[in-house]
Amino acid sequence: MEENLGKIGSDVEHIQSDIGEIKGDLRAASVRIDDARKEVTGYVANAFEHNESMRSELNGRLGDVSDNMHKGFRDSTAHVERVRVELAEKIDDLRNRIDALRAEMLQKFEAVDLRMQMYQRELVHQIDRLKEEHNKTKLQNRLWCVCVGVLAVLAIFILAHEFKLI
Repeated sequence: MEENLGKIGSDVEHIQSDIGEIKGDLRAASVRIDDARKEVTGYVANAFEHNESMRSELNGRLGDVSDNMHKGFRDSTAHVERVRVELAEKIDDLRNRIDALRAEMLQKFEAVDLRMQMYQRELVHQIDRLKEEHNKTKLQNRLWCVCVGVLAVLAIFILAHEFKLI
């Protein structure tokens, strides 16, 4: 029995030494876990700080982009307004020029109309004069015909008287 007790005692010592080693390993593992936790916490903190600095930098850049966009919109709005004013001035100038041309054309058409009316009156007057001259000429022709007829009758009468036909 003593022998068995000696074996059991030796086994218990062996188990105790194994437990001591396991405890040492657990303590070492616990220290390594704490170190890893500290390292991970440091990485997370650094990442968070880095993230915050990146966020701040990005916010700054986005603010710059936003400012540039607003400035660009203001500049383009001002440019559009300048172009609108310039186009309005040019359109007004063109309207004025068109109105002036329209007035000038109207004056020229009125002048041409007056000349046409004058030429028409002149033509009517000349046509009326030609009609009168034509009528006078017809009357003169008839008178000449009558005169020639009278002269022919007189000539026949004289010839008949000379030939003692009458």
